[in-house]
Amino acid sequence: MREKADRYPAAVAAKARAVAAQIRLMFRHAVKIGVPIAFGTDSGVEPHGEDAREFALMTGSGLSPADALMAATSNAAHLLGISDRVGTLQPGKEADIVAVAGNPVADIHATEHPVFVMKGGIIYVDARQSSTFKSIPEAAHP
Repeated sequence: MREKADRYPAAVAAKARAVAAQIRLMFRHAVKIGVPIAFGTDSGVEPHGEDAREFALMTGSGLSPADALMAATSNAAHLLGISDRVGTLQPGKEADIVAVAGNPVADIHATEHPVFVMKGGIIYVDARQSSTFKSIPEAAHP
């Protein structure tokens, strides 16, 4: 919202900036007092595929990179009541895997550039051997 505020009429832009500032402040307070946080998308607001930008917003508002990653995995599963099936890489659990080049704890922006994506045992992206993403159709895998 903050990035796009200048595209709106002046009254809407002012409100967007004020709301963005309040959201950031509330998030900081929630982190400070230990409110459980789960990663979620604003898919109605952001284009699909840009969800990882949320990690930088979270860390810019007081959450550590490790805690932001946990918010998207085990914390989200716990808060949704499905941690018995998902949320951690453990035998017997369903697992979707996203791998990035580098260490996202050192640079959370690494999450914005996945090099490997597996969902339900099917590889959808494998850019480990290339500098560009290669989308692998579901039908190409047994």
